[in-house]
Amino acid sequence: MFATAHLGNWELSAFAHGLMTEPMNVVIRPLDDPGIDRLVEARRQLSGNRLIQKWDGARAILRALQNNEAVGILIDQNTSLAEGVFVNFFGTLACANTAFVKIAHRTGATVIPGFALWLESDQRYVLRFYPPIEIQGDVKADSERLHAVLEGVIREYPGQWLWIHRRWKTRPPGDPSLYE
Repeated sequence: MFATAHLGNWELSAFAHGLMTEPMNVVIRPLDDPGIDRLVEARRQLSGNRLIQKWDGARAILRALQNNEAVGILIDQNTSLAEGVFVNFFGTLACANTAFVKIAHRTGATVIPGFALWLESDQRYVLRFYPPIEIQGDVKADSERLHAVLEGVIREYPGQWLWIHRRWKTRPPGDPSLYE
């Protein structure tokens, strides 16, 4: 399982993986505009990648992993209290979805953080993979380790993190909104 984020060129990362190694399964959320969504989905599949709708994710991910296929998921998104745990992310509690670490633990899948990062010295995007994250079955601790690696990469390449949504929208009970 590849853990990635809205960092660098995540679309190119999945595309390159499909061309350079073998096609992978990419978990997506359909775009709001159906016409643009059809266009983007067609481009996402040009290198042979298969798309998994976020809503049908668990079954399709389990099937892909059972077939020893790679799965890529963007992990830097806010989630609801029911689906997540709070992790320290840039010094502020962020609600992280637990499905990724739960599936990794259940299947024994290796979790590899990976990003297509722009390297000014090379004047191109470079696929950069980081050491596997050990998944031990403690959902909170596993999620914390995963997000600590993500935070470290974002700190190294801060200008390449594209985040226009409210990452810290879900707050611990009793905590005020950070966006009002």
